[in-house]
Amino acid sequence: MGHDHCHEHNHEHSHGGHNHSHGHSHEHDDGHNHNHGDNHSHEGPTDAMDDKAKLKVLLDHWIKHNTEHQQSLVEWSDKARALGLAALAAALEKSAEEIGASVNTLRDAKGLFD
Repeated sequence: MGHDHCHEHNHEHSHGGHNHSHGHSHEHDDGHNHNHGDNHSHEGPTDAMDDKAKLKVLLDHWIKHNTEHQQSLVEWSDKARALGLAALAAALEKSAEEIGASVNTLRDAKGLFD
């Protein structure tokens, strides 16, 4: 039993003298495929402040994206348990917990900017 869903992320950011446009498409099926495309256009030279601003945006994206995966794992763990697949449900729960720990680490990392 598998699941199919697709979600897209489009982000546009303007920082000083340059703009960022991020387009992300995620198609999930039994093979769990991801396609990411980033398009960055810069007016003027790229400097450390540009990378710092981009890193803040990426941290937000990674936190949101991993949280979505964590929620999906919990949902499928519940479904596996209802199907009598206790060992599989436990493995999915463990993975969700590990992703949760990763999300917490990313949130801590984001706090280092403040």
